[in-house]
Amino acid sequence: MLYLSERQHLIIDAYFACIQDAKSSKNITMQSIADRVGIRRQNIYKKHFPNLETIVKTSYMMADQKIHDKFTSYSQAHQQSLAQFFADEVLPLIWEQRFYLSILYSSPFNQDWFNYLNQKYVPLIEQHLNHPAELSGFTPNFLATLIEKQITAVIATWLTDPEPEPLRLFQKHFLILISTPTTTLLR
Repeated sequence: MLYLSERQHLIIDAYFACIQDAKSSKNITMQSIADRVGIRRQNIYKKHFPNLETIVKTSYMMADQKIHDKFTSYSQAHQQSLAQFFADEVLPLIWEQRFYLSILYSSPFNQDWFNYLNQKYVPLIEQHLNHPAELSGFTPNFLATLIEKQITAVIATWLTDPEPEPLRLFQKHFLILISTPTTTLLR
């Protein structure tokens, strides 16, 4: 469980504000974050985060913690598919974190976010794969990565839309999107 002090939350919020305003990754510095919080840069180093990389990784964990915890709670005992569980139980948590997640999904300065998601979720998806015979030429890791990237793309497109569809409508559309073969979407 990730525990952050009030000041650490402010620092991470300042980091997200810097991302939104930055024209270049060079503009996202400990000094720019400290200026937004109203503290000295040295205080961040000494009392809160040793470096910018730690702020970035902590921001990922903060945005994802409840989502990851809920996802890992799934088991076949839920009597519903993983897709239905994701729509019913995980999407509401993603919606709660939409401010942070929309920045992470849309910022060119956070490409590690996608690697973070891949490392966290591919092993979990692998545990729940059906491996039909016609896909026997593909490894479970390949298939889980493909599923993770598809779900990530759908969520990123939803959250980065200037006016994202309300959660309850999107839950239904999410299930349709992930169950529709790509070939049926193409002419």
